[in-house]
Amino acid sequence: MRYKVKVQTLTNVHVGTGNEIEPYNYVVKEENGEKEFVRIDFFKFMKGLAEEELNDLLKLLDGNNNIFLAAFLEKHLDEKAILYSSKIEGKFDKNARFLEMPRDSFSQKPYIPGSSIKGAIRTAVYAKWYENTRDRNRIDNIRKGKELEARLSNHGYWNNQRRRFIFKMEQDPFRLLTIGDVKFKNEDQEITQSIYIHLSKGRDKSKEVYLESIKGSLNAKKEISSFTDFAVHDQVYRVRDSRQIPSKRLNLDFIVNSCNLYYFNRFRQRKNLYLKLAEEERIFQTDVRSLLGKIEEKFGEIKKFNEKHSDEKKCIIRFARFAQIENYLIKEDREERRTRRYHPSGYPFGFLMLHFIPES
Repeated sequence: MRYKVKVQTLTNVHVGTGNEIEPYNYVVKEENGEKEFVRIDFFKFMKGLAEEELNDLLKLLDGNNNIFLAAFLEKHLDEKAILYSSKIEGKFDKNARFLEMPRDSFSQKPYIPGSSIKGAIRTAVYAKWYENTRDRNRIDNIRKGKELEARLSNHGYWNNQRRRFIFKMEQDPFRLLTIGDVKFKNEDQEITQSIYIHLSKGRDKSKEVYLESIKGSLNAKKEISSFTDFAVHDQVYRVRDSRQIPSKRLNLDFIVNSCNLYYFNRFRQRKNLYLKLAEEERIFQTDVRSLLGKIEEKFGEIKKFNEKHSDEKKCIIRFARFAQIENYLIKEDREERRTRRYHPSGYPFGFLMLHFIPES
C-alpha cells in the first residue's frame, strides 16, 4: 500500500550528520539586533581572492585566531560564495560550535532522512513486539541488539548444528517499508542554541552547541511541514526445514498505533522530569508546563482523528540522540539516559507528526 505522508514538525527537529561546521565555513552577520548565520563555500571564496588576500587568509588559518578569521571572511565575502543563510535564535556565543543538518547537495535545502523516520517507527514497532512476546525472560537475556530484533520479528533463528544464531536479513519485515527523505524550505530552518541539562549535575554550558534545525510548528505558531512518499509491502517468509515461516506483519494501523502508544508513554514518563529540570535551573522565560501541555494535546487530537477516519491516519514520533542511525532507542529503553536538551523556548527537541494519506 502506498501513501503520501505530510511530515509536520511540532517542536524543533535536528538530525545530525556527525559533522561540526568549521569556523572558515561560515560568518555571523548582525543587523538591527538580529544575527544571521551565513554558510560559505570555502573553495569559491578562495577563488574570489587576490593573491595578497589569499596569503593573508592562509596566515589567519595557521594562526588559529577565529575572531580575526571571522572579520576577514565577512569583509571579503562575495554573494557567489554563499551557500545559504539562517537566522540565529536565542543568545549567541562567539566561541559557539555549530552542528549541521543534512542538505540536498544541489538545492542546499535541509532535509530529514527517510531512514531517520524509519528508525523512529522501527523503535516503536519493536517495542510493541517486545511487549507482546510470551518468552520475555529469554528475550531479556539477549544482549546483542541485532539478535534481539531478529528474534522479535522472526527474521533469524538459532542453529543447533552451527551453535550460533543465523540472521536472514533479506527477510527483515522492515525491508518492506520504504519512506523518502523529507525536504524543507530554507526559511523553515534556523540556528538555535541547544540547552544541555544533566539529571544530577544540572546545566552544563561547556557541552552546549548551536544546531541547524527545522523550526517547530508550536514554537513558530504556524505549520511547518513537507511531503514525502511512504509504502508498506506484502509480508515476507523465510524457509526453514521446508516450512514457510512468516515474519511479523506490518500494516499502517499497527505502525500508527505502535508509534502513538510508544511515544505518548515515553512523553508521559518524562514529563515530570522535564518540568523538574526546567524549574530547578530557572533558565526559561516561558511556562514549560504549558508548553508540554500543548504537545500532550496533539496526542489527544490525533487519537480523535484516527477514530473518525478509516483511510487516513496520523501518529507522532520523536527523534532523540543519534537519530541518523536507523534504530537508536532499543538500548535506551533499558538504560535511562542522564541528559536532556532543550530549545531556548523551553520545548524539548524532536517531535514530529506524520499524516498518512492513501494514494488513489
